[in-house]
Amino acid sequence: MKGIWASDRTRADGKYFIVANEGDSFIVTDGKGGFFKTGQQILTERIAATIGNPATTQLQTISFMDEEIAPKLQEIVALQPNALILLSGSIVVDLPENVRIAIDANRLQTAKLVDKTVTMTFHPIESALQHLGEQYVTGTLMVKVISPRPQ
Repeated sequence: MKGIWASDRTRADGKYFIVANEGDSFIVTDGKGGFFKTGQQILTERIAATIGNPATTQLQTISFMDEEIAPKLQEIVALQPNALILLSGSIVVDLPENVRIAIDANRLQTAKLVDKTVTMTFHPIESALQHLGEQYVTGTLMVKVISPRPQ
């Protein structure tokens, strides 16, 4: 991909893995934990797709009914140790004051907290465990498992 960072107009050229498409835009990752949306964080000049290593994608839904989030997420990680696991959906947390979600202008905000609701869009499961590990939650999440993890 050839393009520039929207935040400071420096070059953002490189190889990115396409996680999903949203209309005319793509959600991409650099394989190092960064997620970006074309047209938002990266203003693209050129996108050229190349065929990489074979990967499988699985989707599943998990629901929580006022229960601790960590055990179910840890079980998913344990079953897919070499996969990229992304969460999407909304959950209500019991202690929103304990949720700390970092915001970086150059990255797609994959999780946000409003009142007691955490909304995730392609949010890495490792990050969810970091800022939600102690929470009791209610809601449903879609789990996208890409195996093996893109490099």
